[in-house]
Amino acid sequence: RNALRLEKTLRPVKRGGEPVRLYRAEDAREEARFVAEEVLRLGPSFDKVAVLYRTNAQSRLLEQALAGRGIPVRVVGGVGFFERAEVKDLLAYARLSLNPLDAVSLRRVLNTPPRGIGPATLDRVQSIAQERGLPLFEALKVAASLLPRPEPVRHFLALVEELMDLAFGPAEAFFRHLLSATDYPAYLKEAYPEDAEDRLENVEELLRAAREAEGLADFLDKVALTARAEEPARAEGGVALMTLHNAKGLEFPVVFLVGVEEGLLPHRSSLSTQEGLEEERRLFYVGVTRAQERLYLSYAREREVYGRLEPVRPSRFLEEVDAGLYEVYDPSGRRPAPPPYRPLPGAFKGGEKVVHPRFGPGTVVAAAGDEVTVHFEGVGLKRLSLRYADLRPV
Repeated sequence: RNALRLEKTLRPVKRGGEPVRLYRAEDAREEARFVAEEVLRLGPSFDKVAVLYRTNAQSRLLEQALAGRGIPVRVVGGVGFFERAEVKDLLAYARLSLNPLDAVSLRRVLNTPPRGIGPATLDRVQSIAQERGLPLFEALKVAASLLPRPEPVRHFLALVEELMDLAFGPAEAFFRHLLSATDYPAYLKEAYPEDAEDRLENVEELLRAAREAEGLADFLDKVALTARAEEPARAEGGVALMTLHNAKGLEFPVVFLVGVEEGLLPHRSSLSTQEGLEEERRLFYVGVTRAQERLYLSYAREREVYGRLEPVRPSRFLEEVDAGLYEVYDPSGRRPAPPPYRPLPGAFKGGEKVVHPRFGPGTVVAAAGDEVTVHFEGVGLKRLSLRYADLRPV
């Protein structure tokens, strides 16, 4: 279909094979759930599975759905969603607003975006803290009256005071005020011109995540829970998550290509030129040719775009695939499966016997909110989120 392509011939080395599976999800969260539960159903060889997506921002729900079910994940060619620089900047502001004694977060955001507080000023503030036995944030207040150019420090302190006033309200409102007050999007465009769009999409995804939380403290708790769930998973090796750009040259027995819809693949930023559209088609081709044995394609019926839930259409590239090559998984076209069992927070107590589809039987060691720690026979301790883990009482 591409007019500007180089001619090449591909020769299959396997005969027969399974049809491509096409799944329509209601939204991005259900799409992530489908991927995670299908991975569990396929069995324990998680390192043979890859999940491919067009933009980095799509990884957040996938990471949470997989890690929350105890499935090991590894992000290829990048870092996990909550480890990305722009996300860590905004999370540091949130932590500082809830806890001004958090010196690590304070150092990260003191001059991010740049506001004229350089290394020399930070050294002076740290000297005041050591000399007077003060926390760094209190030393910053003292420095505001001693520095020859106190205005940048005073402006920063005023910003933090504003954010502290908002820290006990809705998490999304906090971050939106932060983005506006610091002009953070403009900073990303200036500091990272080559991939600013990708970073801004991560910021939008952070806002979506914040909208799901009851408040800022609840949001940070969920971030910490996701990070703890992912740490042992990454150490073990497991399901590979990566963008289509990073998938070039790699192959996996099982591949999930998610977000195959207009606006994502092809991406909305590439629709204005023939060259851009053809590059998007090449990326789709890269994705579908990464699978050695089994390929899943999925798209959502509606997806949140810049804060609004909008209906989306399947990708035009799906129309270019022979309908005889795939089978459609459509919940509206078959008897709906019973909803998966999801225990409520507080459903389990210490000492209770439980069973998990992957880890088998175990005993609850500790439970707090929607987080539970279980000792599984032959596996050891695992910390799971009740929002995702299919954990059942025995």
